[in-house]
Amino acid sequence: MTNISKNKLILSLALIFVAGGVSGAVLTLGSTSKQSSPKPPSMERVCDHMKKRLQARLSLTDEQLTKISPVLEKTARELELIHRRHIRDVELVFEKSNEELALHLSPEQQRKLEEYSRERKAYFERSNKNRDGKSRTPPGRTND
Repeated sequence: MTNISKNKLILSLALIFVAGGVSGAVLTLGSTSKQSSPKPPSMERVCDHMKKRLQARLSLTDEQLTKISPVLEKTARELELIHRRHIRDVELVFEKSNEELALHLSPEQQRKLEEYSRERKAYFERSNKNRDGKSRTPPGRTND
């Protein structure tokens, strides 16, 4: 094999290796970005999924689906209210915990705890936005 042929072979193999690496990186990046930011389940989507499963398992007719849709919509609303109550309860537990923790902290640590609490609340707000951009802050709560 001549020197030029060896160099061409080595260059070709290197290009194939690099192309494979780039392809793998692109595919991995595409699949992980989709997995890392799934939409939070809304009660409407949960009930829509439930409707589809009932239709498949019970072989419901279109007429039956029309009749049960209001029941499932009511279920979605009730589940959303329960979800909001639980969110409010969790937030109250955090607030109470922070008040008790603050008793054992220096003023600087209390300031940092308050900052951390604001960051947590902001993260919570961002992660609980509806698809239409409306906040799902429980009734009676403010976006401090």
